[in-house]
Amino acid sequence: MRPADVTRRALRVVAATRRRARTAVGRGERPAPVLAWRTQRSAPGGTILAGDSLASRFPRDLLHDVAPDVLVRGWPGERTSGLASRVDELLERHPAVVVLQTGTNDLLRGSTDADVHRAHSALLDACARTAPHVRLVVMALPPITSRRADPGAVARVNALLREAARARGHAFVDTHAPLSSARGTPRPGTTTDGVHLSREGYRCVAEHLSATLREPGPPTERMAPPQPHAVS
Repeated sequence: MRPADVTRRALRVVAATRRRARTAVGRGERPAPVLAWRTQRSAPGGTILAGDSLASRFPRDLLHDVAPDVLVRGWPGERTSGLASRVDELLERHPAVVVLQTGTNDLLRGSTDADVHRAHSALLDACARTAPHVRLVVMALPPITSRRADPGAVARVNALLREAARARGHAFVDTHAPLSSARGTPRPGTTTDGVHLSREGYRCVAEHLSATLREPGPPTERMAPPQPHAVS
């Protein structure tokens, strides 16, 4: 690619980012502050929320009641295999709980259901080898609207993620159902662009995640109760 093409492509990315920011502000939303990983203070035994941009944008205040010192570590655009390569970095803080939100980018970039299942299983196994006493919580993928991934693929992958978590004794939090319309697409008001969550979407996720984090004893599967579907 020629330098001029690289420059034009970079300018288009910047312009698209600004448009998304203006849209969010127009809707009355404010982006969650992203704190540098190294500046987030924590004591051993805390909670880490790790994954892709869905993790990095998570409003920490929504988990204040159950995990006031939660550390948020997300890499925009990260795939599950990439997160697996960062396990040592994540676990060097010696957390008691690690919440994993990853897999959406795999689908958006053409991975098959089986690909995501294998990558996620490898991630869970890497965490267990490095820190076997850490409680792992697997988050479902939220519904998305994209030409690169149909709603059925998201549902199938979530079934596989649930299976992988259950087989290893980890908690699984189904936030897909309460965020979905009858067609499996995001409910109105829960996303900013069809992929990333709005404040309302994160509030729904935080409600179900908090319920799991409050559960004492061994990790269990958290299934969302049936929700009335809004047709969009």
